[in-house]
Amino acid sequence: MRITTNAARVHREYRKRIAAWEAGLRAGLRNIAIAVERGATARLSGPGTAASGTYPVPVRTGYLRRAMGIEVATRSSATFNSAQYAGPIHNGLRPYGNPHARMVPGRAFLDDAVAAIEPADIMQTALAKVW
Repeated sequence: MRITTNAARVHREYRKRIAAWEAGLRAGLRNIAIAVERGATARLSGPGTAASGTYPVPVRTGYLRRAMGIEVATRSSATFNSAQYAGPIHNGLRPYGNPHARMVPGRAFLDDAVAAIEPADIMQTALAKVW
C-alpha cells in the first residue's frame, strides 16, 4: 500500500480547521459573556420603589444597568460593570465613620448571573457548529 501526501495541501487544510476552531471558540466566549451580561442586567432591574438593600437591585436612574459591558479576547471574555458604585452594591457596604450605621448587604448580581448559566453547554453549542 502506498500513501501520497501533498504537504502544502495538508498545511492549508490544517490552517482552515484552526481558523474555524478559533472562530468557534471566540463565538462561544462571546455567547457566555452575553449570557452573563443578560443575567446581571435582569438582576439589576428591580422595581424602583424597592427598599435599599433588596435584591434584585432597584432601578433608581438606570445607570447601573447601562454600565454593564463585555470584552471578548482570543482566549478569554469578561463581563463587567463600570459604574463607580457597582463594587459596593455587588459586595456590600459598611458606611464609613458612623459606628451606628448598619451594614448594607451585597447583591452579587455578577456572581449570581454566572452561577445561573452553564458555560460548558454554551461553549459546546458554539464549537459543535464548526465540528
